[in-house]
Amino acid sequence: MRLIKVGQNESILEIDKAKSHEVLFSWDTPVAARIGNKFYRTQSPASKTSIAHINKYLGTAQATAITKEQSFFDSLVSII
Repeated sequence: MRLIKVGQNESILEIDKAKSHEVLFSWDTPVAARIGNKFYRTQSPASKTSIAHINKYLGTAQATAITKEQSFFDSLVSII
């Protein structure tokens, strides 16, 4: 597991590189994730900056990203 700073107020928590499990943080909030070959995005980002971080992270996967409640992302990182 490692934390990768990818921009100002933007980091990725790499949970398992081999399985492609990671969580994107915008500021201090988990807002998107990749679990295997599926991408997830939060239903309600808090700011325009967070929206920009999510869109940049998802890239071409935006069309197939699954929208989830914020509690989904909070639970991903609470078990770590």
